[in-house]
Amino acid sequence: MGISIRLMEFICVQVKVCNGKLLHVVASVKGFHFAGKPHNVSHSLVDLLQQLSNAFANVSNRES
Repeated sequence: MGISIRLMEFICVQVKVCNGKLLHVVASVKGFHFAGKPHNVSHSLVDLLQQLSNAFANVSNRES
């Protein structure tokens, strides 16, 4: 008789963006999403932060 345990592989990170807002981000094998909102998954942390922070979007667009 074998027992199979599937571990959830994810990392929780707190990110403080330019405007001082503290964001709780989850990184998993599916991508990055805000804690409590797994339906809005981005494949890049930069893309996810640009969706919520105009200040971050403006800074990263200037560097391109």
